[in-house]
Amino acid sequence: MDLGGHDIVSVQYQNANNSVRVSEEFMTAVEEGKPFDLVGRLDGSVIKTVDARELFRKLAQAAWECADPGIQYDDTINNWHTCSETGRITASNPCFTGDTLVHTDKGLIRFDAMIERSQRGETFGVYTHDATNQDAPADRVELTTPKAVMVTGTNEISRLEFSNGMVLRCTPNHRIWTTNRGYVEAKDLLETDRVLPLNLPTPASAASREFSLAPGTKVTAGQVVPTKWQRETRLPEKWTEEFAHLLGWLVGDGSLRTGTPGVRGDNPNATWVYSARDRELFLETHQQSLAQLFGFTPKPSEQPNGTVQLRSSRGAMVDFLVGLGVTAGRAAEKRVPTAVMESPTEIQAEFLRGLFDADGCAAETANDTRYVGLGSVSIKLLQDVQRMLACFGIGSRIYKTRGEGDTRFTYTTVTGLDREYTGGQLYDLRISGANIPKFAAAIGFGHEDKSARLGAWLGKHRFYQTDQTAHLVSREFDGFETTYNLAEPRNHSYIANGLVVRNCSEYLHLDDTSCNLASLNLLKFLNADGSFDVTQFVKSVELVITAMDISISFADFPTQKITENTRAYRQLGIGYANLGALLMASSLPYDSEGGRGLAAAITALMTGTAYRRSAELAGVVGPYDGYARNEVPHKRVMQKHADAAAELKPPGAVAKAVVKEAQRQWQQGNKLGNGQGWRNSQSSVLAPTGTIGFMMDCDTTGVEPDLALVKFKKLVGGGSMQIVNQTVPRALRNLGYQEEQIEAITEHIAATGHVVDAPGLRPEHYAVFDCAMGDRSIEPRGHVLMMAAVQPFISGAISKTVNMPESATVEDVEKMYFDGWRLGLKALAIYRDNCKVGQPLSVSKRETAPAAVETVVEKVVEYKPIRKRLPKKRPSQTVSFAVGDAEGYLTASSYPDDGLGEVFLKLGKQGSTLAGVMDAFSIAVSVALQYGVPLTTYVEKFMNMKFEPAGMTDDPDIRIANSVMDYIFRRLALDFLTYEQRAELGVFTASERAARLAAEEAGVEYEHAIEATAVVVPAGGVGSSTEVLEVLTGKASDAPLCYTCGTKMRPAGSCYVCEGCGSTSGCS
Repeated sequence: MDLGGHDIVSVQYQNANNSVRVSEEFMTAVEEGKPFDLVGRLDGSVIKTVDARELFRKLAQAAWECADPGIQYDDTINNWHTCSETGRITASNPCFTGDTLVHTDKGLIRFDAMIERSQRGETFGVYTHDATNQDAPADRVELTTPKAVMVTGTNEISRLEFSNGMVLRCTPNHRIWTTNRGYVEAKDLLETDRVLPLNLPTPASAASREFSLAPGTKVTAGQVVPTKWQRETRLPEKWTEEFAHLLGWLVGDGSLRTGTPGVRGDNPNATWVYSARDRELFLETHQQSLAQLFGFTPKPSEQPNGTVQLRSSRGAMVDFLVGLGVTAGRAAEKRVPTAVMESPTEIQAEFLRGLFDADGCAAETANDTRYVGLGSVSIKLLQDVQRMLACFGIGSRIYKTRGEGDTRFTYTTVTGLDREYTGGQLYDLRISGANIPKFAAAIGFGHEDKSARLGAWLGKHRFYQTDQTAHLVSREFDGFETTYNLAEPRNHSYIANGLVVRNCSEYLHLDDTSCNLASLNLLKFLNADGSFDVTQFVKSVELVITAMDISISFADFPTQKITENTRAYRQLGIGYANLGALLMASSLPYDSEGGRGLAAAITALMTGTAYRRSAELAGVVGPYDGYARNEVPHKRVMQKHADAAAELKPPGAVAKAVVKEAQRQWQQGNKLGNGQGWRNSQSSVLAPTGTIGFMMDCDTTGVEPDLALVKFKKLVGGGSMQIVNQTVPRALRNLGYQEEQIEAITEHIAATGHVVDAPGLRPEHYAVFDCAMGDRSIEPRGHVLMMAAVQPFISGAISKTVNMPESATVEDVEKMYFDGWRLGLKALAIYRDNCKVGQPLSVSKRETAPAAVETVVEKVVEYKPIRKRLPKKRPSQTVSFAVGDAEGYLTASSYPDDGLGEVFLKLGKQGSTLAGVMDAFSIAVSVALQYGVPLTTYVEKFMNMKFEPAGMTDDPDIRIANSVMDYIFRRLALDFLTYEQRAELGVFTASERAARLAAEEAGVEYEHAIEATAVVVPAGGVGSSTEVLEVLTGKASDAPLCYTCGTKMRPAGSCYVCEGCGSTSGCS
């Protein structure tokens, strides 16, 4: 038993709900430190004796690592079971192994590959056989879209072998279709049961001709691979019929070796083998196909035994064939390549034709029977072929022919050593009867002699339909493996490994039953004065229970057996959501006697009312079908519920009023039920309500407290959303706080996520706002105690997580599981913060724990930038511009009192990459401006940036720009910076540059001109090449390079002049 293997961190494992069911005997052994016997599920024999405490510690350790497994307390569950005479409550996971092939519109797909591809967004159509249709059974297959494809955990596997040679590996409780008894579980199949192999075509209509190479393949389709001494190897780009036939021949009468690196003479090679007759019919064609597909033509090599070989030692070809799934090594290990299984129907047919041309036959026996055969020492190859033939509706059987060791001969190796060869077991796949014409029509032979013989049969013989069913030959235990299943909507069946099988189903009640769920939002029943609206709550429960019971008669269920059992036992699951918010609004801490008392009272009222209405319904339409058999245990459980309600003595007037009505409901309901029975074997569960909780605008789900007052939820499609508790203001009003105080406290919560040090909030009220996580989190035992308070009033179990801090220990987990058993829970699950790879709901992102430091006296003040947002209505200006041949718009919004706060730049067509980049850039600059980054910093960094488009502009103040960025930030500088700031940066308007030039010519001291030419040297010295340039040329170096000689130009009026050659920018 491995409860802490490496798969514990896999997403597939962590996304599943895994539980361990423990007995009273085991928990007692843990308590007393005694050994415990592990017994076999099938025969009850003792497999191993373990230390109970050590095993219990392993469970806790695994749960500490990743929150799984949860614990189910088996004896407690069944002590509260209303239908114990029908059977114990167990859990079931009927499913298949990952190597099981599912018949889809994309070929035969392995279950594990279907899961992986489905997770990437790929969709599949699956085939279902209408023989399993309950309303109108027919000999027809239909293509449907599965509702779900799922991993179902690690389960015991049974290997079933049937009389036609088919093999199926599944869980013992998976149901298989039989023509004589309908669905039968694998463990209950008898030799007299007739299973139904697929007898109709399931074409791969959506399969692609693109190659599906295995992960890690060294080459790619269509690749041209150079070689050192030979011509380059050109790999095929997609499937062709010629390549499929060539591949079929290679699998049938060929071999593949991958070679051993570093071993001389052991090189990779692919070999096609031909007899003398095959040489006449196929050798030249295959040479041409190889030349066309791979760009080279191998020369034939005659062997001493008279055969001819085509052999290629091109490593790229071998790698490509291995990537397709061609097996290298011994003949007994041959398989049909995976890529062929997933190819279009016409490619599969051509592969099979090549395989049968190479190794098949059209044979007649001495007793005048005929069959199309395929012999091989690889049983797995023939089973693969059998499954492929089923895709064409062609039935076949596999026989053992030659026994192992029946063939022996001696041969001499190339080194001169004599060796004896012993032949292995030989198998023969045979197609006979009415399946022969099917084979001829769908596949046939390309071999002239075999085709002629098959054609002669069809011309002079009639082939009668024979029994196509098969029966069980052997069933054996085959270990434990990860299992998979899917949900098919039409018939709740599909085809796996060529056999018709059933969907899966699971529910914590009698096997093959389901439960109809509904939940009420408790906060809707809390009156403004803080009282609970008992009358309205009772009426709502009555209405919902009545509607739920009616819906059972009209609902559809996954299987016929589930339909029958659910309508016979009519399980309902009324529950509630928003309990945490109700308690907070009532000013009751979740972890308090008052909180638990009110929760228990409401739960008792809900279930008591539900069973009372169920008894009333039984008086009108009769009790559930299984009631007569289970009358004694049902009445016993009802009395247990009523006794628990009678013992409730909660504090508080509100809870006492609810309890009084709950006790009355139980008394009336049991009085009615004892006389006329109950309509439903189960009435209530506490579901997680994650989705419907959002729909009902609940702050909390199910029986849970709020995770945190401010939390973040990861969304399935990506991203996250912030969720803020809306019950806090109501709770504060109930506690007597004024609106001004409430506003200040809620603002503090929004900013910090907790109530600690909230202005005006009294410390004694902190507990009201305690949550599952955060600075003030509910103790783990508080969760367990809440579950224990409501469990006696729930028919089923409670979907509830005991939240534990990241610092919790394995011993803490162990204690929670032990307390759950002592307190009478039916099941318990824990979650230690951040213990999973992906956490959908969190308080904040996980942070690394800081190293321990010495405590200091002074208070550390953390300074953070504060964002100053713009008002809703703010002044702005829009400037149209043209730089070179690019046109755009610059919109700048400013604070009413203090500078630039937002920039938006529109450039390029809407939806283009350029437009998107400009939008993102604008947002980044705007946010930074609002956090206090000075505009001068941006101007310094982006001014003079050079890239296209660049050149002349239509702005009289900025006649030429090195780039769009250069123009934008010079324009922003002119509009939003003071003259002194611009002078330091060397950014002037046209009028300012003209005034400076006029002053210099007149010999008049012009203050602005002097300031403009001043160079400011950084006090910190020169630290980079950019700073060196600024020291030498000043930050006013916004002039372009000369178009004639490349020298830096200088300003001349509103334009620029080159001092090297005298050229101007065209306007001076």
